[in-house]
Amino acid sequence: MRTGLRVDADELVLALDRDRNLWTSWWNTRTQDYDRRLELDEQTRRAEKGGGTAGRFQVREVVTPDGRLLTYGYALTRVGVATIVQDGAPRVSTALRPYPGDQEVTLFWVSRRGVPMSKDVPDGKRAVCTLYRQDGTVIDQPTLKEDTARPQEG
Repeated sequence: MRTGLRVDADELVLALDRDRNLWTSWWNTRTQDYDRRLELDEQTRRAEKGGGTAGRFQVREVVTPDGRLLTYGYALTRVGVATIVQDGAPRVSTALRPYPGDQEVTLFWVSRRGVPMSKDVPDGKRAVCTLYRQDGTVIDQPTLKEDTARPQEG
């Protein structure tokens, strides 16, 4: 799924494999072809949670050369609204789309300003991603803190 999030001529593309793991790629808008990885993929950080009312979800983030944060992820549940709040940065709502062929999976993404998730960021300064159902009730509210495991990249 193309997201519209760009770094120069490359647009972030999100996909799921058969086991519902998130894969990323980059669509080069000049060549109209996929660039499998960009150098900045090496800096991707992620936060992940399994189980609970939200099922499994994952939030990833990469810092672009111009300082924007591309924050994106998925939830193995239907999401009505997803927001990200961080001290010192504006509250943002993400774009949301059900994954084609699997309507119980929601992909979300946004370009934002803020402090990247990192082990060095104090808890009170971390971004919080809130996932809401269609009726406005909270599904889950993960604080974005880097996992030690590396994300899978496609």
